Amino acid sequence: MDFALTFQVEGTLSEVEPKVTAALMDNGFGVLTRIDVRETLRNKIGVETSPYVILGACNPRLAHQALENQPALGVFLPCSVCLKEEPEGIVTIWALNPETVIAQTGSKELVEHGQYAREFIESALKKLK
Repeated sequence: MDFALTFQVEGTLSEVEPKVTAALMDNGFGVLTRIDVRETLRNKIGVETSPYVILGACNPRLAHQALENQPALGVFLPCSVCLKEEPEGIVTIWALNPETVIAQTGSKELVEHGQYAREFIESALKKLK
């Protein structure tokens, strides 16, 4: 099982990012954080990179259920959704696969939460194609 769900969408990061945010919101996820990796690396260490953004997405209902069962799962929240602009007019999107993360806990009680979260994220991002 892969640690990241991977999708590719035509466009620039500035075009695709609002669509990703809207698709996540349509599936019950809010975007809590936004890190502009390109800007951060430029400002902190003087490195130029392709446009790259990390969104911190969270479905409050699923997060609450998971945290009630295993409070330590907070270390995996929010779920990271990364967008990288590729040179050929494509944006690659990687989303943390919650099913893989929860499998690492060894908790059979939580497996269903990971499956639901993966399905919600996949459903949201598949809408972009």
